[in-house]
Amino acid sequence: MELKYEYYFVKHGVTREDHSNINNEIWLDVGNKIAIGTFDHHNAVTDYQSTVDTLFNELDLLEQTKNQLDESAPVRIFTHEQPDTDAFFGIYFLKKFLEIGKEKFEKEYINTDLGNIFKEYVNDIDRGKN
Repeated sequence: MELKYEYYFVKHGVTREDHSNINNEIWLDVGNKIAIGTFDHHNAVTDYQSTVDTLFNELDLLEQTKNQLDESAPVRIFTHEQPDTDAFFGIYFLKKFLEIGKEKFEKEYINTDLGNIFKEYVNDIDRGKN
């Protein structure tokens, strides 16, 4: 079954606790934590440098998130207002993961030079290096 998506844009700094816990929500670059359904490297206890970096390093958490989705309902993707490069690439890689699954995602992105180039590019932009 092909997933359908809805997109929501919240103010910077909004935490997941500030919002209702509606099923089928995935938060990217906002939410203030890394947990099932929330992938935000800001104020996290990791050294991830971007949301893309977080997604690439949290495949098991992505898989758990995917397994909890109701495929008959739209997936609600939350990111911040005026999305930046990290938010856009985060959405792209999230949708790719949901579409092709963990094993194929690892082969096509995680274990490839191209995937590493994308991740480092986004990391550099998110840190203000590019």
